[in-house]
Amino acid sequence: MFRGVAEQAAAYAAGTTGPLYTFFNTAANYSTTYVAATGKPANYGSEDNYRGIPVMCDNDKIVWIQMIPDNRVWMSRWNADGSHTGALINRSLTTSRGVDSGQRFGIRYQVSSDGRYVLVYCPYYYFGAGSKVFLIRVSDGKTVWDENNDTSYGFFYTPIGKSDFVMLENVNADSSAGIHHQSILSDALMNQTADLAQTNMCRSYVPGFMQSNFYSTDYPMFASVQYDTALFNVNA
Repeated sequence: MFRGVAEQAAAYAAGTTGPLYTFFNTAANYSTTYVAATGKPANYGSEDNYRGIPVMCDNDKIVWIQMIPDNRVWMSRWNADGSHTGALINRSLTTSRGVDSGQRFGIRYQVSSDGRYVLVYCPYYYFGAGSKVFLIRVSDGKTVWDENNDTSYGFFYTPIGKSDFVMLENVNADSSAGIHHQSILSDALMNQTADLAQTNMCRSYVPGFMQSNFYSTDYPMFASVQYDTALFNVNA
């Protein structure tokens, strides 16, 4: 949809101004001290010392998800009082490459267009095959997860609609038309699944309904688009 409206925001100089800078540099806002956590389930390589995805939640919890290449991906939380839970989800990886192997690799995240959900994912095998995926509700830090230990094709995710995501399996389209994809209905999955439990986000693709325009050796993909959420009905 073309709106004919210039949409951009003026940038702030790093570390000098802006509402977040002001908040974190105001002593009156320091009501909670979050402990230094040591709940990492494995020491392996160098990326186990950094390269995680933090999600700051509305109820003062912080969700932390980290890929340790060639080893595992794990999730933990800081509670609102600053205490740390240790590893709550701990899933194994095989030979896999992280961000240090290149800017296109390793752990990634997407945010729903309304900002209510964060989806964090990383490959299971080498640079992109298979998937370990976590869905976090920003309001309270509730987290559900799924995995597909495929070693042939890449998995990637993009926001769609107001609160949802779609998973694309990057299969070779030389033998059949269409892209393998699966809808991730965030509200429904959160309502149906217990905190920290596995749910289906990357194992039941629907082939053929989104056509690829080339049926020889071809690996179709989608690009992420961030919606203008002002166009959504708040009651939808």
